[in-house]
Amino acid sequence: MNDALPSLGPLRSGRGSSVDGKGSDLGCGYLPSSFARMVDLAQLFVCAALSRFRAAEAERKLRDDRSPFDGSRAPEPSPARGLVAADLTAGNGRDTLFLARAVGEGGRVWAFDLQGEAIRRTEARLREAGLLGRVTLVRADHAELARHVREPLHAAMMNLGYLPGGDPTLVTHPPSTLRAVEETLRLLVPGGILTVVAYPGHPGGEEEAEALLAFARRATPHRARVVRSEVLGTKDPAPFLLVWEAV
Repeated sequence: MNDALPSLGPLRSGRGSSVDGKGSDLGCGYLPSSFARMVDLAQLFVCAALSRFRAAEAERKLRDDRSPFDGSRAPEPSPARGLVAADLTAGNGRDTLFLARAVGEGGRVWAFDLQGEAIRRTEARLREAGLLGRVTLVRADHAELARHVREPLHAAMMNLGYLPGGDPTLVTHPPSTLRAVEETLRLLVPGGILTVVAYPGHPGGEEEAEALLAFARRATPHRARVVRSEVLGTKDPAPFLLVWEAV
């Protein structure tokens, strides 16, 4: 694993290249600035978790390579164990590209989206960056994660709502979202991270956010630590971030 983890830079202030100055153009369409901050914060959590896994893997490999041998044959270098991550709502591919860089050489990313346009945009972004080979693109609902992924995950990301720049009536829904969270938690290794950015501001979004919070309080304390982050002082209902760390 020779790749350095991606540099995220400062959190966006919402004064970037959007037309009206009230949001951020993240290279994948307009997003409200408070939502963009939550997406950036989610990447910071994932970056920290993958850094820990990479450090532990480097220590393991060094220890194995220094193990004594009987002299009958030269010791073979210990193979690296690649990191595995999932983007459960690929959208325009921003998080997928981030994960493809973050898992490093030998790593693997699964990217899901139900919309063909999202898969095409994500594929184009990855191809341009030369990282398409690290990613398996799946056109399917994120609730179908377990049908496709059987290997342990080190990190997963999900941004709820609708495809930026796409049809705002095509949104995520509570039943499939909760099932996706449940299946992801089953696959996370200890110390693994799941981030979910919820946006209650769109029709149906508040119901989905409440269902997600209820699930976090009820179903996960014995399996993961859960953190909620949000930007205070914004117009309600404000986007927020939930982070699960598997125990």
